[in-house]
Order: sequence, then structure tokens, then C-alpha cells
Amino acid sequence: MSAAAIESVAENFVDSWVAPLLAYAAFGLAGAYGVPRRKYTADAMWGYHSPADGWLGKSSARLDDVMNLLPARIGTAILILVSPNRRESLQVWRTNSGHTASPNAGQSMAAMAGALGVRLEKRGHYVLHPESDAPLIMDIGRACRMVRRAMLVSAGLTLLVRMRVRRG
Repeated sequence: MSAAAIESVAENFVDSWVAPLLAYAAFGLAGAYGVPRRKYTADAMWGYHSPADGWLGKSSARLDDVMNLLPARIGTAILILVSPNRRESLQVWRTNSGHTASPNAGQSMAAMAGALGVRLEKRGHYVLHPESDAPLIMDIGRACRMVRRAMLVSAGLTLLVRMRVRRG
């Protein structure tokens, strides 16, 4: 349960915070509202749920993958920057970020696993930072504190970028 909570915190930092902030920085309030929400709604409704959804499901899931390439990597860089253990966070990200089926989910989760020194695992799918122990309940709080720091840094960077975009 602790691993699932930490994975969710790491992945949702990108999906629900960094992606909308990047859309805001580039396109203003309309971008922050419209771009990520439409993409996530389509992916949640039709994603990879069933063969009956066919091309609609695969296309919305692929759109989500493509649109999150940049936010996932920027969010991961920020997580590594605010990590209490930057070296380990960077190393685990380098070696484990491609272990998930999604090209984006493993980015922030691997960085978080290294930062906290824990193993994150979805049985039958992936193991991130396998040489570490499974997380404890207290590690959820550590992950949340790290994400709060990353949220402050990313918000500050977004405001700087947005001011620059408005001037230019």
C-alpha cells in the first residue's frame, strides 16, 4: 500500500501539477485549463480499457503519452533537484525509468524511489530500485514533503517563464 501511494504521489505531481503549469506558462489560463484536462479525460475514458474501444482507446492513450513527454521529464528533473538524496535519485532514474509500460510514469516514480531509498513495485509489471526495501508508511509522508517542495519550485519557475512569455 505504501508503494502504491508513493507511486501515485510521484506520478500525479507530473499529471496534475507540472503539465497544467507548463500549459499555463505557454498558453495562459486557457491552456492550463483546456490542454491537460481534455487529454486526461480522453485517456481516462477510452485509454487502454478494452479491445472494444480499439483505435479510440489507443489513440487517446498515445496522445497522453506524447503530450506528457516534456512534463514528465521536467517534473522528474525538479524532483531530483529537491531530493534529499540527489545522487541516488538521479542514478535510479537513469537505470530504472524505462522499466514501466508507460514512457512517462517511470520517470518520476524512479526518481522518487531513489530519493527515498525504497523499492517501488507493481507485481508482474515493474520493479523500480529493486535492491532497496519496500517502503514503510512513514515514507509516504517523506514523498509528500518532497512533492510539496517540488511544487513550490515548479510554481516559481512557471511564474518566471510566464512573465517572460508575456513580455516577449
